[in-house]
Amino acid sequence: MEKIQQILKNLSQELPGYVAGAIVEGEEGLTVVEERKVPDVDVQISAAYSVESLKFQERIVSSLSSSDKPKFILSISNNYLIITQPINNSNFYLHIITNREKSSLGIIIALLSRYEQILNKAIADWVL
Repeated sequence: MEKIQQILKNLSQELPGYVAGAIVEGEEGLTVVEERKVPDVDVQISAAYSVESLKFQERIVSSLSSSDKPKFILSISNNYLIITQPINNSNFYLHIITNREKSSLGIIIALLSRYEQILNKAIADWVL
């Protein structure tokens, strides 16, 4: 689990406007690892709600008779960009909150794409 914590820490240092992030178990929405730069943001509650939203998105895509799965969900508020995405071949999700004024969607997606394989391997190693 320390490796996963370090990955989130590295992401927090590299991603402009990073507020908080978490790795969330998908069945119950429980946060297993978190990294916050803003202490008063409750990333656990946010992550649990976002995982529920992603499950609804999966049902929507499934209703289209598609074997596709959503790549991620994006929530945009006045202050935050929030992305939740499944971690491949696992029952875990990555949940990231950034300050909207200090970050951009393009940078977030590019960095998450770069971290995807690293995180997938770390989760697979941890679960086994």
